[in-house]
Amino acid sequence: LVYPAGFLYVFAGLRVLSQNGLTIRIAQYHFMYIYLFVQCTVLMIYKQTRRMPPLAMVLICLSKRLHSIFVLRLFNDCLAIAFVYVAICYFCFRRWRIGCLFYSLAVSIKMNILLYSPGLLLLLLEDNSLFETVICLSICASVQLVLAYPFLS
Repeated sequence: LVYPAGFLYVFAGLRVLSQNGLTIRIAQYHFMYIYLFVQCTVLMIYKQTRRMPPLAMVLICLSKRLHSIFVLRLFNDCLAIAFVYVAICYFCFRRWRIGCLFYSLAVSIKMNILLYSPGLLLLLLEDNSLFETVICLSICASVQLVLAYPFLS
């Protein structure tokens, strides 16, 4: 098995929602909702930074590539990115523990989210004590173990 556990759970659920893949349109509707959620989350992050000009926010909403990835192709990147943007949103408000939970859920869906790890570790160490950083990293590891447990035996 080469896929992360979260990926298997998500697409098993998607398979059920789409009646074993017979009604792809239902799956596309779910991905459309995820797409809209991601757009709102990204705009919230940009608003929090207070450095993004309003015109740039409009341009994000006009991206045909994002529409294609989310609604037409149904890639697992969509859900992973949704979880990682929720994590980033929590990190913007210095809610490290819940952010690490969502970050780990993103990793459980798509492993390339691990590329955010060095930056996340730096932010954790910079903004928290070593003890709090270890707790946050433990949350990340625990989520992986809980989700993967059924597949480890």
